[in-house]
Parts: sequence; C-alpha cells; structure tokens
Amino acid sequence: MKGLSMSTRFARSAHHPIRSAATAMPLAARQRKLLLILALGLLASVVHPILAHAQGMVRVGYPPAQAAVVQPAPQPTTIQGPNAIQMQIQQQLQSQLDILGGTNETGAPRASVEVGPVDARVANQPCDQIDLMLPAANRLRGRIQVGVRCRSPHAWAAWVPATIQITGTYYVASHQLSPGKTLDLGDLEARTGDLSTLPASVVQQPADVVGHVLLTSVAANQPLRAESLRLPMAVQAGQTVKLIAEGGGFQVSSDGRALNQAAVGQVAQVRTANGNVVSGIAQSAGVVAIQF
Repeated sequence: MKGLSMSTRFARSAHHPIRSAATAMPLAARQRKLLLILALGLLASVVHPILAHAQGMVRVGYPPAQAAVVQPAPQPTTIQGPNAIQMQIQQQLQSQLDILGGTNETGAPRASVEVGPVDARVANQPCDQIDLMLPAANRLRGRIQVGVRCRSPHAWAAWVPATIQITGTYYVASHQLSPGKTLDLGDLEARTGDLSTLPASVVQQPADVVGHVLLTSVAANQPLRAESLRLPMAVQAGQTVKLIAEGGGFQVSSDGRALNQAAVGQVAQVRTANGNVVSGIAQSAGVVAIQF
C-alpha cells in the first residue's frame, strides 16, 4: 500500500506540474511576483492616457526656423473660426511692433500686419485657452510664421503665415560713389519705403554716414549699408600724436609717435619720448588717450 500510495502521489504531481511548482515556490517569491504584476498594471494605467492625449493632438503646418516667444491671449474667452484666430494674431503682432517701432512723424504706426489663412483642419475648432508663439523681436519683419496652440477643450497646434511691412526713411547714394571716399550730406538722398524688404543694415540716419569712409563702390540710387562703411583714421603710423594720460583728478599730456593706424575708438600704440611703448584709444584726429 505504501508503494501504491507513493505512485499515486507521483502521478498526480506529474499531471499538475504548475500546481506543484506553485506549491513549492517560497511565500516571499510569490509575494514579489504579485507586487511586480501590480506595479506593471499601475504603470500601464498611467501611460495609456498620456499616449492617448498625445495622439489626439492636431498639429498642422511646419515650424519656422527661428526662435519663438510664447504670448498668451489677453483674455480667456472662447474663440472659434478663422477670423477670431487671425484677429488674435493681428492684435498681438501689432502690439509688439508698436512697442518696437513706434509711430512716424504723422503719428501713424510705422508697421502694418497682414495675417494669412488659418488651416481649415483647426480653423473652426473652439478654443478656451490659446497661446501664440511669435518670432523673436529682431525677426518681426517681412514674411513670418506665427504658432497657434490651443490648450482646451481640445489640444491642437498650427502655424499661420503673416506679412509685416515696416515703413520708414532710408538713405541711398545720390550719385556714383567710389571706395575710399569720405561721405558728406551731398552724397546722400533720403527715400521712404518698406524697410522689411531691405537689408537690416541699411542706413536710416545721416549721422551714421557723414564723415565715414566707403569700403566699396556704390551705384547711384543704391541703399547705403553699415558694413560698407568705416570710421576715418584718426591716427596714422609714424604720425606725431598728442598723448593724454587721465586719472582721478589729474591730466598729463606729452608727444609721441604712433606705431599703427587707428580709427576713433580703436587701440593705438604710441612710443613716448623716453622710448617706452604705451597703448591708448584714438580719441580724435592726432589724439590718443590713456585712462588710469
């Protein structure tokens, strides 16, 4: 009977290996397994809503290759339809441009904004909380892209085109100008037009041009640009200059010989009468200043 009993028990365990293994598994191991199953279930319950929300967002258009500044809409009222979205963009851009550019001599805004169409896939979706992503201040000219992002009740995002026109005065060459010429008022002619279609370095003030030296030739009626100009040389190499040393409550001057040429504001090296070499800043024609 003992042999029969042992055979029967062996046969039962052979037919139910899983139950046998579970029975043989230590209690601590079973508890760890149960905790692992519970942890995986909790993780799935957290991740699934996030993925579902991300998949539910609508993103249309392409982001511009420029920095964007998020500007929340001034009022949390519900907006819907392309006209409402365009109006939000128009108001935000015009506000920024009025701060940056001000008005012209007649009091009218120097900048005007034209907002393009809104993508039809999001144009008629209601939005309670909207953010606008504007380009950086130095990019607010010409054709731009404005990011529109809705937070509720449904998340979506889109890019809307806009065109900014900035009216102002700039200066062109009144006649053919050659390299090396020192400019005066007679070389300039004022024009009024859309500055957003011109290089950012176009000259807008006569004071930025008069007395400067041309580095390149400029044809008549061509805009003058800052990178085509340099300050006149205040000091020439080998020139006898006046060296002024200034400090707290004192000033001493002497003569020296310049070792290099320098424009106003640039560094000039000067050999003094006793043979020492000092560095100073070219202050004006033939004058180099040293600060103590």
